[in-house]
This record gives sequence, structure tokens and C-alpha cells, in this order.
Amino acid sequence: MTAGGGIRMPDVLRHVISSLVQDGQLELVPDASTDRLVQEILAEIGGAGAFAQAGATIGRALVASPLVVELYADDKDIVDILNHMYG
Repeated sequence: MTAGGGIRMPDVLRHVISSLVQDGQLELVPDASTDRLVQEILAEIGGAGAFAQAGATIGRALVASPLVVELYADDKDIVDILNHMYG
């Protein structure tokens, strides 16, 4: 699965997760595997379609994951990270 410009969605998700953790907007369980979390989000996204809805979809997947203690970011924060990657 790729996003615009041939960027791979797993790489995008790793960046989003890393940014949220670094900004204190995402708290993971101890020893959480980022790769496992990326796979969970990819499974949740499935055929979600429009990248514009990715913020909400990624947010829902993070909240649903047993690897996540708390998500403090909202959909707009996630979209801002995605826009920063492409801006």
C-alpha cells in the first residue's frame, strides 16, 4: 500500500507514531512493537480509501490497539503530521 508519490504507507505510519510519541501525544505500553502497531493500523485501514480520512482512521486504530495506553492527539493533529510530510 502506497500513499502519493510512491511513499509506502507503513513508513508513513511509523512516522506518525514516532511523531505522536515524541510530542507526548501517544503513550504506548512498555515494550510495544512499532511494527506490530503499524500492522494493526494497516489492517484497520484496509480499504478506507481517501487519504483525507486517514487522520480519523489512524486515530481509531490507535485507540483500539492493546499496544496503546492513551492517545492525546485528535484527528487534526494526525492530519497535520501527514500534511507536514507532504508539505
